[in-house]
Amino acid sequence: MFKHDVDQEIVDRLNLFLRRYDQLKGTRFLTDPQFKTVGYRIDGERVVDGFQLGFSITVPDEDTVKSFLLSFRVFYMKREPTSFYSVCNLLYKSVSNPIVREDIATIRDVYSRALIHGPIKFIFNGKAYCPEEIINLWFSAVYFHTDANKVKELDEILNAPEQSLFYYLLVDTVVTLTNMITNLKGIIVWLLSDDAN
Repeated sequence: MFKHDVDQEIVDRLNLFLRRYDQLKGTRFLTDPQFKTVGYRIDGERVVDGFQLGFSITVPDEDTVKSFLLSFRVFYMKREPTSFYSVCNLLYKSVSNPIVREDIATIRDVYSRALIHGPIKFIFNGKAYCPEEIINLWFSAVYFHTDANKVKELDEILNAPEQSLFYYLLVDTVVTLTNMITNLKGIIVWLLSDDAN
């Protein structure tokens, strides 16, 4: 299935990806059945003065999301050896089967599109935020870094009524990306198995 005898370094990297995936899979976010549904709902009703909107969000609690993001980060960050893109590239270059190569390309394309186009377009104070910018803002202002400008930018959003939607878009995007990471993991498991040879 591989184009040639695979270098042990490649096998080690793929096994590291699988090891990190097991850590991701073991998070409460993915194991607790109550977190299987993520959703955002907008309700409206006529009132005497016009129209009133209500928002509700269905996402895991913040500690669960934070724990999940710690494991997710090693797939998302480009400089990690388990980076989704770098592992896709490694597999694509190493695999000879055109069907498997097409599957890898499709998974990568879905992942890339999920970072560009979310379920809705989020615009705040005239600035449009694509899903990748939403993730990077949360990562830079809250979860992994303390960039003062990003903290200020996120605080402005979190002080607005749209705050729950912005948080939902973070969670929704990482769920979509995780589905593609899971698909890639399936290819790796198969390629490293005796069935692929």
